[in-house]
Amino acid sequence: ALKWVRDLGGAVSYPLIAKNMVFVTVVDPDGGTVLRALALQTGDTVWHRHIDGSNATNIAYDNGKIFAQNSLGVLQAFDAGSGKPIWGHQFTDQSFFPAPPTARKGMVFVAGIGEGGTLYAVSENNGNTIWSKQVFGNGYGAAAFADDSVYYGYDCSFFKFFAGNGNLDWNNNGTCSDGGNDTALFY
Repeated sequence: ALKWVRDLGGAVSYPLIAKNMVFVTVVDPDGGTVLRALALQTGDTVWHRHIDGSNATNIAYDNGKIFAQNSLGVLQAFDAGSGKPIWGHQFTDQSFFPAPPTARKGMVFVAGIGEGGTLYAVSENNGNTIWSKQVFGNGYGAAAFADDSVYYGYDCSFFKFFAGNGNLDWNNNGTCSDGGNDTALFY
């Protein structure tokens, strides 16, 4: 049965559910994006934060934090319970960040494209880059994390990196004619 409905006044992202809340981003008609935390049972707003910049903002959750990343490479961390900003980081060596971040075990994995592609591992505590790995091609996708490894699909190729140090375990170069926007999944 339907429990609640909310009109949030703009285009809404995918829902992320954690800590008895539903987290979404909503395009702000005045510019930027609003990150909203809604009560899971009622849909009431618990807190909201305005995020400047691009209207395309993706989110991830881990360890009581929400990680919001816009398409221009701004990654921000917020306390999931209160919405209080914790840190922010601007990636500068790539120009477009369309894939959602992945957060797990103290790291946030972010993918950017522009001059080839780069997969970044960022500390959840302070936003510092732990490691980054260059991949080449035209596609992009989100990373998957499992068994202390990161799986990443990029331009018809798939990579497995060790999460702690970014060393490449293997890659499989697929064949395709026009690039791919592959998101790796782990089962």
